[in-house]
Amino acid sequence: MVAEVDRGSSLTAGSVTVGALLDRFLEHAEAIGRSPTTLKEYRRIAESVIRPELGKMKLSRLTGSDLDH
Repeated sequence: MVAEVDRGSSLTAGSVTVGALLDRFLEHAEAIGRSPTTLKEYRRIAESVIRPELGKMKLSRLTGSDLDH
């Protein structure tokens, strides 16, 4: 993701949601070889905590207050 931003790609453009970014994060974590236990915990947190609260929110509308909540 950092490399994409460095090349000029905007992760917040259009209708990219927190859920979509979360999916990319999980794919990246797997691709770089995080342990199965770590991946399982990442997925558990993603599905039980983050996605239900913020998954459908567009990144462009996400605020610090949303994260605090």
